[in-house]
This record gives sequence, C-alpha cells and structure tokens, in this order.
Amino acid sequence: MGRLFHHFEQTETGRKSGSGTGLGLAISREFVRLMGGDISVSSQVDMGSLFGFDIALQEADPAAVVRRVNQAA
Repeated sequence: MGRLFHHFEQTETGRKSGSGTGLGLAISREFVRLMGGDISVSSQVDMGSLFGFDIALQEADPAAVVRRVNQAA
C-alpha cells in the first residue's frame, strides 16, 4: 500500500497480465494535488479497495457559465 501511488508500480496481478504501466494512480494523485487536494485509499483483502479524493470547489455562477458557452459557440 505504501508504494501504491508511486510511478510505474504495479500489483503482482498487473505484472502477470502484461497490461498497464503503473502510472494511472500516480497521475491521478498529481491531478488531485494540482487542484489543492489529495487522494486516499482503503482496502480489505478479498473485499476490494475504495479510492476517494478531497478538493475544494466553489459553486459556479450559472449566468457566467451560460456566457462562456455562448462565447465559445
């Protein structure tokens, strides 16, 4: 679990399957951190894993969104 978010780390199952690069979780963590948050994981053997993240968001002004959409069109 300590290496889960490291670049190019893969589970034994992932290595045996020959698919993936071990970058998905590392990249996901970097994106979340760029937004000022962090990502976490909890896992239970034979039950699965739960990933979550926390980021601070502000509610958008609906009128501003409509103006932007109209400007892009």
